[in-house]
Amino acid sequence: MYGDADEPIDLDSIEIPDLSDFELDPDFEAHYDLLRTCREHVHQVHHQNPDLEILWIARKRKSKRAKPVKPAMFSSDAKVGKVLQQQLTWNIPMEISCLRPWADGGTIASDFCKERCYGKDWKQNKPETVERSEKNEIIRQRPDFAQLVIGAFAEIELRRIPRLGKVRQPDGNMEERIISAPPSLFRVHGIGDFDSERYIRAWIEIAKALRYTTFFAYTRSWRRPELRKALRELAALPNFHVLLSYDKRSGSPPLWKNAPTALLLDFDDRGPRARKDTRVVFRTQYFFVLQYGRVRNIPLPVMRKYDGRLVCPHEQRIKYDKGTGKALPPDVTCFDCKVCCPSLRM
Repeated sequence: MYGDADEPIDLDSIEIPDLSDFELDPDFEAHYDLLRTCREHVHQVHHQNPDLEILWIARKRKSKRAKPVKPAMFSSDAKVGKVLQQQLTWNIPMEISCLRPWADGGTIASDFCKERCYGKDWKQNKPETVERSEKNEIIRQRPDFAQLVIGAFAEIELRRIPRLGKVRQPDGNMEERIISAPPSLFRVHGIGDFDSERYIRAWIEIAKALRYTTFFAYTRSWRRPELRKALRELAALPNFHVLLSYDKRSGSPPLWKNAPTALLLDFDDRGPRARKDTRVVFRTQYFFVLQYGRVRNIPLPVMRKYDGRLVCPHEQRIKYDKGTGKALPPDVTCFDCKVCCPSLRM
């Protein structure tokens, strides 16, 4: 059951760890206070602008206590990981970001990317994700965009980091102390891309604040010279992994120390030679086989490597239901693999 958006939320009714009795590192204490401050700001904006649906509110039966289940501005992605592990995705409209023509007529997306974009099918197959991305576009134009993302994610983070638990001491006694929580993985742009320096710098601010979260993004924004400086700063952050995506028509990405590349193949599993800094290869054919079944009744062949580079484990092979013949999604997720986000802590 969902609560009314205009009904005030009692912040005190939403339990978060009480650290008042623990001696904290000053740096961590400042981080913890920032999350709490941004979280309160999000609750205020949520009630002032209910149409944005910044938070997803649920109520326990026979209880007046409100409990935000998760930030509504983030979407879940089965490829990234399980929702219960808090593996979330941020999306914005393609038409306004990667497909928008610039003054010189160019776009962030390459011609090949426009033709093969799986996001186009989401309008029919995932209308709720597209609708959410349109609301996110309004949110990201606000001057407090970074603070809203930090505060919304704090609804998760304040329950997870730090987490209180009991640890067995050498003498056999149990002692309560702060223990690490499972890591969280955040994909920026399942659909959409970085389209302005201001927007990129907002994500720099977000990643610095959410230091216990691992971010990753595949981007073609390197194709716009005016965005490269900010994008390179984003890639230099220890918890934000930027992969420069390219294909046979995009041109070659710049060579940056902290930004490996990702290659996108054509339908026939062919493409340009993989660069030495290519960390992962994606198969265009995979998405269409998974969505529409076998192409010409031919199963997607197994492909573990392309030109000596690893093919995304999620896309190496597809299992088929013996009864219906429909494609089944693989078991491996980004959270399991970690090739694109090696800093993800366990």
